[in-house]
Amino acid sequence: MAYGYTYPSGEHFGLNSFQDVVDRYNKVKQLVSPGHPRHQDIRPIGKRSRKHERVKKISDNCYVLLTGHNMADDVFNWHLVRQSVVAAGSVVTPRELVALAPICWRRGKGGKETIKIRNGIGQYTHNAHYSFLQRALPQGLSWRVKSGKQFVSGLYLPKTNYAPRYIVERPQSRTSSLKAKDDGAALTFIRAGHNEFVFDGKAHNPPKSPRVDRRLKGKYKKAIADYLAWISAMAPMLQTGDRSYCRKMREEVFDYMGNYIYPIAPEVMLQIITEPEHPLRLHMAVDFVSNYGTVKHIRSSDDISRVRTEYNRWINIRCRFKTTTNGKG
Repeated sequence: MAYGYTYPSGEHFGLNSFQDVVDRYNKVKQLVSPGHPRHQDIRPIGKRSRKHERVKKISDNCYVLLTGHNMADDVFNWHLVRQSVVAAGSVVTPRELVALAPICWRRGKGGKETIKIRNGIGQYTHNAHYSFLQRALPQGLSWRVKSGKQFVSGLYLPKTNYAPRYIVERPQSRTSSLKAKDDGAALTFIRAGHNEFVFDGKAHNPPKSPRVDRRLKGKYKKAIADYLAWISAMAPMLQTGDRSYCRKMREEVFDYMGNYIYPIAPEVMLQIITEPEHPLRLHMAVDFVSNYGTVKHIRSSDDISRVRTEYNRWINIRCRFKTTTNGKG
């Protein structure tokens, strides 16, 4: 869930070649603090206030660009931080770090340069990841999001179900679709010259657009309408501009669900909209309002229409009313 997250504004990083990445790594002064000992080698790509967006040297011929705050980061990883006791082996291995990095630059024999691009982990929205890729891709490779799908220079970039083993082997992850095996959901390009790149690999086919299961959704028509009315009444009082409050609400959802990976399970979401006393009823209202803020400031009939459109889109996602042609949500 993306509670209250705002896309960071920032310029292109200007990393257009392997040598650009090497130079940036060598130029940036290492960030050292009580919370970040020297061995972590924190070198922010851009603003030092965004230290989680960093360049990391793996070897003389391999560097990765990391966005931080996800399950495949070896430093900025709240999936590990939130565990009061980190079990043995609950770490991101060097191999997983390289494989799951948003961007990995390599230099091979004869000076051949390649860039591998990876989308977020899990079949849900990764806004921070998209923003990072848009700024970190080299000139010559374009970024586009269309109909909820991501593309690099016109090639579909699928989200990956490959996750670090420490995530996959946790008891609460046993029923998820994540696997500790690389599914190849990435795009690799060879740098052919100044701002020129050639695709190297097999293209991925975009999935068919899902359709709303109107029969299933129709069963909850009244509950859906009642929940919107309740959210609309509560919206002006919700502290969605307070990131600490939003984080607290999100963590309580994760604690209730017993996992730190996915948005809320659809069966639980259906309970929330049908049970007025459900303990997560307020939490999911915060989720909607923080993602779609129109409901907090309704001033016209156009605003009302927009809220209904936004709510319809949100409820279809959270309740998994949308299905593909093979029946999967």
